[in-house]
Amino acid sequence: MIRKTTSDDIPALSHLNSTVQMFHASNAPHHFKAPTDVGVEFRSWFEKVLIDPDSTVLVAERDRAVVGYIYSQEIRKEETWIRPAQRFFLLHHIAVATSFQKTGIGTALMQALFQVANTNGVSRLELDVWAFNTPAQDFFSKFGFNAFNHRMEVSVDGPNKSLSSPSPTLPALAGPEQKPWVSGRTYNV
Repeated sequence: MIRKTTSDDIPALSHLNSTVQMFHASNAPHHFKAPTDVGVEFRSWFEKVLIDPDSTVLVAERDRAVVGYIYSQEIRKEETWIRPAQRFFLLHHIAVATSFQKTGIGTALMQALFQVANTNGVSRLELDVWAFNTPAQDFFSKFGFNAFNHRMEVSVDGPNKSLSSPSPTLPALAGPEQKPWVSGRTYNV
């Protein structure tokens, strides 16, 4: 059964979220922290999510136990000189208990979210998925999600040397003018 989340569900959601958080922290420790005091930190944050009128949080139950959840937020962006006005659901979280994965729970949660979006007149869903999370990428692609933007990173300084890469050699561009774009360096422009 899929239903709206209540504050009574927070302990179960906290447990589900800690599994996902640990997976992300293990694969990208420079972006994610391992869960610590899961109940307190998550509850404090999630209570705010539950009262946000733009948030949709649904849970999946089996035998009266919460075995999965999905959390999205309606995003509205005004028209600017570079883009048209936009309105979409941003899928922030989906988590299913390990013992219930590949049993249709994730699919049921996604279908329920699509239904909520349609009911609210929202015709687009977006999400972020990390490059290391290929199982999630495969799952989302089954619902028609396609990559439309690639975000990349490189560490150029600081304590996180695990991301460091050799400095690229910048080619000289046409023209004799020099610009000091980076302190102490001058590039042809």
